Amino acid sequence: MPVALPPAGFQATFSFLRAVVGDFTRDPALLPAAMELLSASHAAWQADLHAYGVLRKNAKRLGYRVPNPSAPNPNRPSHWYGAPREGALHAVWFWYSKGASDDVDVHSLAVALIERGRFTAAQREIFERVRAEPGDSWAIVRQMEVAVGSGRS
Repeated sequence: MPVALPPAGFQATFSFLRAVVGDFTRDPALLPAAMELLSASHAAWQADLHAYGVLRKNAKRLGYRVPNPSAPNPNRPSHWYGAPREGALHAVWFWYSKGASDDVDVHSLAVALIERGRFTAAQREIFERVRAEPGDSWAIVRQMEVAVGSGRS
């Protein structure tokens, strides 16, 4: 069975689980709820992997041996299954609170998402520029992309 690291990373995922169900490290009674959330996310990911496998098998039969690199690929998940936007917003908050990026633009975009949950038109332009060349901030920029969705501001 494939195992992928959570798209937000272990620490941010652990923090997200605690934010959703409560601090299960202090109250073990909350652990089953955290495990249920994690299991549901894993099951949704597995369903996507299966659907992708069927799609790839059919594409290969038609002669398309190499998938389009820009096409979604669940072998490299980009979001938290079951709560993509919420997980991405939490990851942005988590990394911002840890000072994960020195880039001033990434910093200001993170603040906008944390405070308002969206970008203004001007921030969208900055985001598109940062997204084109994320540098060392690629992980947080990827989660910002999930949080704002394609084409939304």
